[in-house]
Amino acid sequence: MPAPSSKVIAAAEAGTLASRLANGMAKFWSIAMADSWPGLKERLDVDISAKARIMATEGISALFTSLHSNITWDGSALRIVNSWNREGTPGDLTVTPVALTWPEFYTQLEEAENSVLYYPPQGLVAPKADPAAMAKLLGPTRAALLRDLGAPRTTTDLAKRHGLAPATVSYHLSVLHSSGLISKARTKREVRYQRTDQVIG
Repeated sequence: MPAPSSKVIAAAEAGTLASRLANGMAKFWSIAMADSWPGLKERLDVDISAKARIMATEGISALFTSLHSNITWDGSALRIVNSWNREGTPGDLTVTPVALTWPEFYTQLEEAENSVLYYPPQGLVAPKADPAAMAKLLGPTRAALLRDLGAPRTTTDLAKRHGLAPATVSYHLSVLHSSGLISKARTKREVRYQRTDQVIG
């Protein structure tokens, strides 16, 4: 783990680190999560209920298999296929859905007493022909940007059209792009974004 920077050390010594971290998290929540949280929470709750039914009716093996194609249970061990190899014997394993890394999964296995398997919940692909449902899932800001990308547009274009800060637009575009809902192409010095065929706005 890299050593903290001199700025972090100075903030800790000055007693301002905690407040600065809290303010940063609050800003991230406001820009990245606040709009979309109601829809995300609904999908997460539905997914947790579905996984509980699978475990209750089909058993633990079916539960793990349902989390991701690279996660299996062979009756005695949990097998996770990823780009790195790690063997461990976690104590209690918490299994929880996480939306921010969808559609990937990741693990936290460094501490046996605090082991977590984060899996991608189902149902986070945007509806194809229901703008109201799309706004509920993605949040009104992100859904509005997605609907406006029937034609190629730059970050600056979208910021002006929607009255948003370019940094805010850029963040939302990065989320939409990583989810496969928009494509991007560079022309000379500009990067233009456009909605993919996965979504009909």
